[in-house]
Amino acid sequence: MKPKYALAVILTAWVAIVVAISFAGGFQTSSGPPVRVVIAVAVPLVLFAAGIRMSQRIRRIILELDPRMVLAAQLWRVAGAAFLFGWAAGELPAEFAVPAGIGDIVTGVVAASALAALLHGKLKRSGLWAFTALGVGDFVVAIVTGVVTRPERLDLLPWVLFPTLAVPFFAILHILSLLQLTKGRLEREPELNASEFAPAAVSSV
Repeated sequence: MKPKYALAVILTAWVAIVVAISFAGGFQTSSGPPVRVVIAVAVPLVLFAAGIRMSQRIRRIILELDPRMVLAAQLWRVAGAAFLFGWAAGELPAEFAVPAGIGDIVTGVVAASALAALLHGKLKRSGLWAFTALGVGDFVVAIVTGVVTRPERLDLLPWVLFPTLAVPFFAILHILSLLQLTKGRLEREPELNASEFAPAAVSSV
């Protein structure tokens, strides 16, 4: 099986498992910290780290992913604007929804700026590190406020997909971008006209 198909199968299986657990109420907790959600975040990160650490083939496949597509996927962070709609609908507390929603929107906008810089060969190491710090900081704020406020709806579909799928997925993308940077992959990418790239980004993310 080709690497891109293998990755598609892995992502599909990941989503299916999380959705199945969610439908079964597996992430719901009546009291105490959301241990099951934390496990759902940690397991993909541990598996990703173990894969690139223990398998040269997996590491090579991961590092050879197109850096432009990796950054383009971060544009979906703006979907966190849904938290603001959840707050407006009375489903999520403002203490969680407002910082989490605004943080995701800002991260998605900055991702667009980072992608534009990469497309024109102007993305600096400091810029990528700053974007990573912003994205990870957004996760930290969302996780802390989520644990403190413990929104009941956050254990249920569709909201539970954000901490159990979106957080580890985008965190892995951040790690991958930094790994590609250390290997010089970002610097070697040829300049690509943004108008040529846009349709590919939409169809491939």
